[in-house]
Amino acid sequence: MPTRPSPTLPLRRLRQRLAALHAADGRKAAEVASQLGWSASKLTRYLGGDMRKPQRSEIDRLLAVYGVSDAERERILDLTTHARVRRWWEEYSGALSGSYDTYVGMESEAAVASNYEPGAIPGLLQTADYARALMSARSPALPSRDLDDRVAVRIDRQARLVDRTSPIQLWAIIGEEVLHRVAGTQEIMRSQIEHLRTVADLPNVKVQILPMACGVAPAQGPFMILQFNEPTDPEVVYIETPGGDIWVEERAAVNRFIVDFERLVDVALSVEDSMIKLDDIG
Repeated sequence: MPTRPSPTLPLRRLRQRLAALHAADGRKAAEVASQLGWSASKLTRYLGGDMRKPQRSEIDRLLAVYGVSDAERERILDLTTHARVRRWWEEYSGALSGSYDTYVGMESEAAVASNYEPGAIPGLLQTADYARALMSARSPALPSRDLDDRVAVRIDRQARLVDRTSPIQLWAIIGEEVLHRVAGTQEIMRSQIEHLRTVADLPNVKVQILPMACGVAPAQGPFMILQFNEPTDPEVVYIETPGGDIWVEERAAVNRFIVDFERLVDVALSVEDSMIKLDDIG
């Protein structure tokens, strides 16, 4: 089963650097942990990235055991400081699953998001009313406070689309049937289609409609590919499923999703024809 990446890029980079130092050290985790007075499981959590607020003092002790240079020590401690910064979505953490919390963190720092959604309007393109109707239908027992918080997070995520300094580049492919499936009421759907058409005009947004006439889609279900600016931060794939969310980081597997997305681009309506389709529906 693919593991969940760290919830922010600084945490992800910290995990990768510590794992590399441990591999270069050559000793078993139990031996290093014993020298620190830690349990082996505690060290494994640090090396595996299963940490939300890493302690500078503990990281510093670990670096001393690995014998890093002063310059490397400062770089890693700086990463640790950045990894401890409180993020905006943590205000709603009680209403978010761990996997979705991780997704919001990764998306907030991504440069490009390539999203295939055959069953719903993509989250970054939803109106609040559509999001509420969708969540209510899928999780009817969800407490109203949690529902409010989840809708708020979904809408706040969309600020990246209009960020003046570093807007996310979104390429969304949406199944045509989604545009005809009513979520909530007809009025909610009309407003949603109008909103989708408006946001699709942003220079950093591409929307393509996958027509029902294309037959079986060259992908099995929804997925999101997140790409980052730094070459040391490779792409990740996020897959939301009823049985639990999945993260894919293994290079060959990620490449397969990239190929699938390219195939979807080829069979979907062009961006221009997709806009005509939205105008016709609206």
